[in-house]
Amino acid sequence: MRVITKSSNDDDIIGGPPFNNYFKYYLQRGINKITRKLYKSDNLNYYSTAIHSTGMAQELNNLYLKQQIDILNLHWLGDNTISVKEIGFLKMPLVWRLADEWAFCGCEQYSEFVDKEDLNEYPYQYIVGYKNWNLNKYVWEKKRKYFKNNINIIAPSTWIASNAAKSILFRNSKIKVIPTPLNLELWTPVDKKRARYILNLPSDKTLILFGADPGEVGNLRKGIHLLRKSLLKLRTFFDKDIELIIFGKEKPRSEIDFGYKVNYTGFINDDEKLKLYYSASNLFIIPSMQDNLPGTAIESHACGTPVIGFNIGGLPDIISDKVTGSLVKPFDTLSLAREIQWVIEDDERNQILGKNASKKANKLWDQEIIVKQYHEFYSEIHSQKLRSLKKINKE
Repeated sequence: MRVITKSSNDDDIIGGPPFNNYFKYYLQRGINKITRKLYKSDNLNYYSTAIHSTGMAQELNNLYLKQQIDILNLHWLGDNTISVKEIGFLKMPLVWRLADEWAFCGCEQYSEFVDKEDLNEYPYQYIVGYKNWNLNKYVWEKKRKYFKNNINIIAPSTWIASNAAKSILFRNSKIKVIPTPLNLELWTPVDKKRARYILNLPSDKTLILFGADPGEVGNLRKGIHLLRKSLLKLRTFFDKDIELIIFGKEKPRSEIDFGYKVNYTGFINDDEKLKLYYSASNLFIIPSMQDNLPGTAIESHACGTPVIGFNIGGLPDIISDKVTGSLVKPFDTLSLAREIQWVIEDDERNQILGKNASKKANKLWDQEIIVKQYHEFYSEIHSQKLRSLKKINKE
């Protein structure tokens, strides 16, 4: 595996910028930050430019020519891993796992947000083309120019697979839906009473869990403002002793009124501890307005905790409505409040939903199952490459 920032002692992971040129790396990183600050957009999602060549393509092509690489699988790239132009000059068969929509959009990691009833019918720019000349269009035009080689797509969700298939850049690509794998030896249910005892959480309360990465908790796309509105409405008609747990965020200086007591955990860099929070909770809410295949919702399923989310993005791939949780009409906060009530008002129902969630996780997201799906996809691409080489040699 090739990464820029290495955070483990695994010898199979290679870290650092290409050819260890840290001067070039930090210089480009600074330029990219300035570029992002100067660019003003109505799209409030994060974005990456990936304009400047990093040397990564040369490094990877050298490995391919030495037959040390058969297939290259790209993941989330950011600004400074490899440039758009360099991707176009990679010589080996390419697979790209779409962590977000950046690969087929401009420089935004998710397309413009549309608050409409039927989100699928909106003429997104990645489908019809970018009209206004700005940084977004500039990056997209570079992609259209250089993404000429056949890029095979792994889509974690059917939603992002559909979007990629409709996009100008990937409408002719081979696209395969393969979800995110889970280590189910780690992500397993823990007895609720035991989990609460270890975490010093109340044993007699109904606990609702919400979480996101520290940099994303305040992101509009994550929907914490919708969660707040829903809980305030819930309090007006549902009498139950509830507390909210928010992980990924420290307690703010100015308290946000959610209608219930809030326990802030801060950032949790310990999967065993996070597993306890899932297991201790009666419900995990993911009120995202845009999302691919959020790992938190999958982890919650594996830990036997029901999940509620809006019927958007990849959430229908995760939540089986009224079986492992609830899917809610976007972005109806009263409906969300009603579904929260439905999931937690009956203890027996809540336990059945949790058991169903755990079963679904074991059936769909076990890493052993996902590894086989990757292997089959890689083998298909490699065989296709070999057939092409044989055809060229015959000619």
